[in-house]
Amino acid sequence: MSEMIRVLIVEDQAAEQATWKNVIELHNADPGALRFVTEFAVSLDEADAHLRDSKYDAAIVDIRLYQAGAAGANADGNAVIKRV
Repeated sequence: MSEMIRVLIVEDQAAEQATWKNVIELHNADPGALRFVTEFAVSLDEADAHLRDSKYDAAIVDIRLYQAGAAGANADGNAVIKRV
C-alpha cells in the first residue's frame, strides 16, 4: 500500500480547482506513486473550518482569494498560510 499525503487546496477559481483535481487524479493513477488525498476550500472561512476539523500534511493556497462584497481579490490567502 502506498503512503498517503493529505493536502488542503485553498482556491476560489473553479477552473483552477479542476486543474488541480485532474493533475492529482492522473498522479494517483500510478499504483507505485505516493498518493495524494485532497480537500478543497474556496475562502478563508472554509479553510478555517477544514483546519479545525482535520490535519494536513501540506497546503496549496491561492494568496488572492475572492471576497464577497469586496471590490476585488484580497490577501486572505496569507491569513490561511499563517493558520496552517
